[in-house]
Amino acid sequence: MHLTRLTAGITLLAFTLACGDGDDGDSTSAGPSGGSLKVITVEDLPADPERSGDLTYFSLRDNAVVDGAEGATDKWDLAFQSVTILTNSGSSGPGDGAGLVLTGVNFDELDELPSDGWNADANGAPALAQGAWYTYTGAEGRPPHAILLNPGVVLGIRTADGRYAKMEISSYYKGGAAVPGEGDQSRYYNFRYVFQPDGSRSFD
Repeated sequence: MHLTRLTAGITLLAFTLACGDGDDGDSTSAGPSGGSLKVITVEDLPADPERSGDLTYFSLRDNAVVDGAEGATDKWDLAFQSVTILTNSGSSGPGDGAGLVLTGVNFDELDELPSDGWNADANGAPALAQGAWYTYTGAEGRPPHAILLNPGVVLGIRTADGRYAKMEISSYYKGGAAVPGEGDQSRYYNFRYVFQPDGSRSFD
């Protein structure tokens, strides 16, 4: 096994152990059917920190990393590689996924995703447009060459099986720093999301 593959495997194992089954530390809110919907927090999900070109496949339905060998199936909902987030749709996968980027909204107060505006992935044009959810500071920015999350952005996700989730990214750096310090490792996603299992777009 190549060293990069071994390192990636160790990283994914560490993520899996940290993430667990999504029960610890998750808050709940009332769902439309009177049940409760979990706010699930994911920490340090690797998005090709070794720069190998590999995707990290993730199931919002199961709150779990999906093996890369399943990339051509509908078992995953999102795939991460650097600042690219793919949905299981269109040019990226065989699922019924889609995505949209909502701006100027509050994650906790967002009770329903819109019925229109959804996009499938196309070659060179992911449904979750990269520049809409982050700002790249460039060489002259403070800090330079950083990925900073745009405020008030919520990602709407249609899962591979046609159900819905809302998602908010909090950091692109290992350990969850919103503004990276010197030496902070990039390409690690920290985010929270709510998955609606009943097929509706409502989280109220």
